Amino acid sequence: MSKKQITKEQARIFLENYLVKNAKEKASKLEIEDEQPGWVTLYGDFKDCFFVSMPDDNHTMIGASRIIAISKKTGEILTDSMCGE
Repeated sequence: MSKKQITKEQARIFLENYLVKNAKEKASKLEIEDEQPGWVTLYGDFKDCFFVSMPDDNHTMIGASRIIAISKKTGEILTDSMCGE
């Protein structure tokens, strides 16, 4: 007697739900800054933005970190990129 398994489509739904929940938990812990961090070099107009630094979960990692710039005027995400080494 074989056990019924979930389909790939059901697995995708479980994965999406897990990722959304995980992202909301992480986002609730992030700090939003009024000024561009000193270690960040961005080309363009980012004067009126909030900045969110999103370091990887592995803090011993050497390399770039994710930065998101959010317009204070429109709420638009102006950049979601990697900065630093």
